[in-house]
Amino acid sequence: MELTTFANNLILASMITLFGIHKGVGQWSDWWSYAGFSGPSNWRINEDWVLCSEGKLQSPINIAAESLLFDPGLKNIVVAGNKVSGNLTNLGNDVTFSVTDPQSVTFSLGPLPYVYKLSHIKFHFGRKDGMGTEHTIDGKQFDAEVHLIAYNSDLFPNYSLAEKAPRGLAIVCLFIKTNRDTTHTELSKITNSVNKIQFRGNTTEIEELSIQTLMPDNLQYMTYEGSVTQPGCYETVTWILLNRPAFVGEHQLHALRTLRRDSPRNPQAFMFGNVRPIQPLHRRTVRTNINTSIKCPIKREVSYKVNKNIIKQ
Repeated sequence: MELTTFANNLILASMITLFGIHKGVGQWSDWWSYAGFSGPSNWRINEDWVLCSEGKLQSPINIAAESLLFDPGLKNIVVAGNKVSGNLTNLGNDVTFSVTDPQSVTFSLGPLPYVYKLSHIKFHFGRKDGMGTEHTIDGKQFDAEVHLIAYNSDLFPNYSLAEKAPRGLAIVCLFIKTNRDTTHTELSKITNSVNKIQFRGNTTEIEELSIQTLMPDNLQYMTYEGSVTQPGCYETVTWILLNRPAFVGEHQLHALRTLRRDSPRNPQAFMFGNVRPIQPLHRRTVRTNINTSIKCPIKREVSYKVNKNIIKQ
């Protein structure tokens, strides 16, 4: 085993030298991916990404329904603002909508102790339906997963300063399911534009994307403390996973699956499969404001009986 580990590290070191990725040369952001030698199991070779392998609050996780803790003290999420404009960019490993509006949209209350300002939206999806989400529910995936990533605007002026700080980020997670007879009107603003961002580095403008229309009407959720799911895996995220998925047309998800993660010189390198593997829970609690009204089948009878052996004075 030690010999195998040594050999793997030697290969990785050789690759780093080959690509010129070391201090002062090259960019780690151009190196990492979701598969192969540059995949999740080897993100650790960048010393700044040590949390990816050593962290105890990593994401994504599997949500076991039976282990959810109903917390009656969890308030509803407050979403302030609605329409935002920004740039939709093919980053190779994902497609990201970056908000450029100075006012933007904010999230507060729920499990959040501060106000969090929407910074960008990332899309994760698989090659086929049922294999496109990072988080799983009882071991099962949805078709895609959307991350609405916000930073703590009460304490920090921008995302870059907040991402490494405790309580710095909040990510609202929206699961996606396909429906043959459905078209998600708001998501069409994204999917109708993917032909303009087919290859890595391509970008286009999107105007007046309605965040509240993108999200379901029912904002019941599950929440836990975790991390960013891409390098450097910073453990600064309060996750809010919405209970109700959004339904989109098959053609809309198919449009995302046409995106490439490289240049036109490598047209067969598709982006789909940009999903990090499930991480250990490490005794974390996943809370919810969903009251299932399930009664405990074990009855506990508590009573007080006078000890008859007590001698009255």
